Amino acid sequence: MTETSAAREMTVRRLLAQGFDQAETADATGLPEGQVAQLVQEAKAGPLRALLYLDRRAQRAEGHPGAVFFTDPGDGGVSAMWFICPCGCGQVSRITVGIEHKPHMAGPSWKWNGSTTEPTLHPSVKQASNGVCKGWHGWLRDGYWEVC
Repeated sequence: MTETSAAREMTVRRLLAQGFDQAETADATGLPEGQVAQLVQEAKAGPLRALLYLDRRAQRAEGHPGAVFFTDPGDGGVSAMWFICPCGCGQVSRITVGIEHKPHMAGPSWKWNGSTTEPTLHPSVKQASNGVCKGWHGWLRDGYWEVC
C-alpha cells in the first residue's frame, strides 16, 4: 500500500467511524463512490498495521488508526500502551500491559510479547462504545489489528 492510498484509507475509516455513509464519504473526500466502496472492503478484509510512535504527542496529533505508543516497562515489565482506536474514530485509549505476563491489578490488563514493532496482546482488546467510538473488538497480533 502506498503512502497516498494509506492516507486515503485512513480518511475513509475516520469518516465512516463518524457516521458518514459511503456517498457522504465520497463527497467529503472527492473520491468516486466506487473507490470508497473498494476502500471500505479492503479495510474490512485485511488487518490494520499498528504503527509504533516514539512520541505520544505525535501519535495523538497524527491520529493514525491503530497507532501505538508504549511507556518504558521498567524493572517490573509493566507498561502503559496508548493506542488510537483501529475503527478510525480517533478515540485514544490506554491499557496496562505486562511483558510475558498479565499484570495483577485492580483494573483490566493484558499479556504483551514485549515487542514494540510487532506487538501481540492477549486477551483481545475491546473499545467500548462511547460518545466518540461506536465500539470495536479485536486482536493485536504480530503488529496488526484484526477484527474479532
